[in-house]
Amino acid sequence: MKLESATERTIVTTLVVALAALAWLVLTRMAADMGDASMPMSGSMPMPMPALGLVALSVMWMVMMAAMMLPGTIPVVTIFSGIQRRRRAKADPWVPTSIFLGGYLLVWCGFSVLAAAAQAQLHRVAWLSEGMVSTHTTLSAALLIAAGVYQWIPTQNRCLAHCRSPMGFLTSHWREGRLGAWRLGLELGAWCVGCCWVVMLLLFVGGVMNLRWVALLTAFVAAERLLPRGELVGRIGGVAAIVWGLTLAVGWMR
Repeated sequence: MKLESATERTIVTTLVVALAALAWLVLTRMAADMGDASMPMSGSMPMPMPALGLVALSVMWMVMMAAMMLPGTIPVVTIFSGIQRRRRAKADPWVPTSIFLGGYLLVWCGFSVLAAAAQAQLHRVAWLSEGMVSTHTTLSAALLIAAGVYQWIPTQNRCLAHCRSPMGFLTSHWREGRLGAWRLGLELGAWCVGCCWVVMLLLFVGGVMNLRWVALLTAFVAAERLLPRGELVGRIGGVAAIVWGLTLAVGWMR
């Protein structure tokens, strides 16, 4: 029985990692295509990257959110899968883990649409470059300070507590059936968005398709959720963001 349980955990973990890797692969390809579109011709001025429609921007954000958020779901997904495996072994009603994970990802898809709309507006007022990077020091400073302060407020701490305690979340929010699993995934997604939506807006500071910046934010979010003192990591990161933002603001005022 233990061997079967370990095998299933390995399979579920592998599938989630593979899904995240696929998202990263697609994201890398998107970044390469956009880079090719903005490469200068020999002896000419750089050609602006073709404007992306809202649908294309939304898809880009959805892929990016999947790449960034899926690694942090491994503990809760494996626990959910283990519960369903035990039910299946007892011939009790059980639910595929994909339904739970689908609900989680749907919430991030909703966030992606809102982020894409915000990006389109920022492009419209020329606050983002063709490379999807903030062109205004005030915008960058405001986002950094807001993200840093948010790491310290009770709302963020409450949301993070749900994300850091997968067993506690499943125990306190459990619902039966397929619809219940779907709603459970939606709830977890909502708590996760509440935890780090401001951090995600920092993509506008370092570059929405700057893969090194995306990877750094991914590592920060994963560390905040998975490490034993992850909440401390989040607060230290918050202080760093505030200092960075204030430095930009002071430099701009000078």
